[in-house]
Amino acid sequence: MNGCVLEESPTIQDMKMTEASRSWPDFLRRKTGYAHAYAYMLFPIEANVELSTYIQVIDDMADVMNLVNDVLS
Repeated sequence: MNGCVLEESPTIQDMKMTEASRSWPDFLRRKTGYAHAYAYMLFPIEANVELSTYIQVIDDMADVMNLVNDVLS
């Protein structure tokens, strides 16, 4: 939700990118996308996997999903 609000903000839309803002597109994508939700869905409750077992790789899984999506779309 926060990412969608950011995307629609005129201040953000008119923002000039600087050399220091290399990670801005990735940050905004993480805020507006569903990759993290899909990563959690790969570990359903029925599988009885402890959250502490997979929580550390959720962000990496979301990054992979975003990159694969870029390649396939």
